[in-house]
Amino acid sequence: MLHITNMIVFLQIIFMQRSSEDVWAESFEHSISMQRIVIFRMLKVFSPTAVKLRGYLSEMLQMVFGFDVMSASVEENTFNKLLTTKAYRRHNRDVLEHAPKDKLLVFDLADGWEPLCEFLHQSVPEDPFPHRNQNGTYGKELLQKHPVFDRMKKEFCISIGFFICVIYAFLSKLVFTV
Repeated sequence: MLHITNMIVFLQIIFMQRSSEDVWAESFEHSISMQRIVIFRMLKVFSPTAVKLRGYLSEMLQMVFGFDVMSASVEENTFNKLLTTKAYRRHNRDVLEHAPKDKLLVFDLADGWEPLCEFLHQSVPEDPFPHRNQNGTYGKELLQKHPVFDRMKKEFCISIGFFICVIYAFLSKLVFTV
């Protein structure tokens, strides 16, 4: 990290502090477990975009945690809290030890806008500070509203429609040739 921070002059690092690693692990496990929902499993089969997204997420999590969190948590229906928490601790330690102190904000979401805006030299908005993704629930909102998930749903519908047409054509051929 040190070589990156020295190369980027205007870099500012916002380190999100959690109240405990157990709170983080529970939220992370919930986020990963969203992948077990039937619609996610079906999207993975019938949507090219979902396949690409899944591959990207798997590779990213592999780099961060050192093992394939997605496969272990979704296909095997397990969550390795020990390994993920160890990676969480390692990441936190590395950031806190190596980030230049003048470019680092250790931020707790409970602190709201003030420290964040002060660090970024911005005025504090009048809107209340947003509290999304509490306990890893943001995945449901993404599934309902995000354009990428809309695209995956459309691909799913097209694929299923095509699949039904092929089955119908095959069955019709069988019925009329008998």
